[in-house]
Amino acid sequence: PGRFELVSEHLEQLDRMAEESITFLYGINTSARLFHMKDRNVHVRGLSNLSRSGFKLSQNFSLLRMSDLRSGKKHSSVGFRLCNSTGGNCFYKTYSSGMDAILEWYRFHYMNIMSQLPVIVDISEHEEHIEDMVYSCQYDGEPCRPSDYVHFHHPVFGSCYTFNSKGTDPFWTATKPGIPYGLSLILRAEQKDHIPLLSTVAGVKVMIHNHNQTPFLEHEGFDIRPGIATTIGIQQDEVNRLGGNYGRCTSHGDDVEVELLYNNSYTLQACLHSCFQHIMVQECGCGYYYYPLPAGAQYCDYNKQPAWGHCFYQLYNRLRNHHLNCFEQCPKPCR
Repeated sequence: PGRFELVSEHLEQLDRMAEESITFLYGINTSARLFHMKDRNVHVRGLSNLSRSGFKLSQNFSLLRMSDLRSGKKHSSVGFRLCNSTGGNCFYKTYSSGMDAILEWYRFHYMNIMSQLPVIVDISEHEEHIEDMVYSCQYDGEPCRPSDYVHFHHPVFGSCYTFNSKGTDPFWTATKPGIPYGLSLILRAEQKDHIPLLSTVAGVKVMIHNHNQTPFLEHEGFDIRPGIATTIGIQQDEVNRLGGNYGRCTSHGDDVEVELLYNNSYTLQACLHSCFQHIMVQECGCGYYYYPLPAGAQYCDYNKQPAWGHCFYQLYNRLRNHHLNCFEQCPKPCR
């Protein structure tokens, strides 16, 4: 993601906090180049910098190194402390890898910063144009057209583009197998405008998916390394679930009780995300920044909801361990 001018001061402050934390934990002085503090920001016209909004980065979630004895051996971990609204129930979000702990700690603060952006701001309108990323685009030997892609913003990976999203244009009909007849792209993988502690991978994230489907890149995408030519061959296996006595499935999602928060066709991942967000708003009083919001809800901000992190991480662990009923409410698609 780019460094939006609306929250640029808070992002720079977070970068300094990250540098101080790394120095405290490991005695390493990180270079300012890691965070690109002097690089240009993405400008959103007509809105003042949100530094005047009263938002402040919290100092209550410092990264700490901890150790414990297990089986007679000393084990160390790194994490940060989260407490409920009264402070009477606390736990440490810990990782055996210090790098994993720093990435999660940074992501937690980042979500609070980005929650300050008004919902009315369409971030994708203010990001780079496709010409800045795609130098050349051809399909079946013919140049791509400006109408062939849809631009959207991903909270982790920033500017993203979907080709042939609707599947109704005969231009994208596959006529022959083979490399010369597929999609050929020459891409520019520019790192200087991005935030390395949100995504440590340099290059391009790719996902091949069905038409009218929300791409969940963090779950199903794969990475393309910069500086080399990469060839991707695909083969589609179609699964038809019978439903009924053979197990529950849904044809279009119309019979699913969960209100989908994505304006695309039904997928299991879209349903699980929507289900979790509804429960999150109900139990924690605010929404998880990486998922769309239900009507009337607002994203979590520890200046307004100091205990939302304590609520969120416990709730998310319940989802991962199948202790929420989202997996019961969200059947797989029949096809």
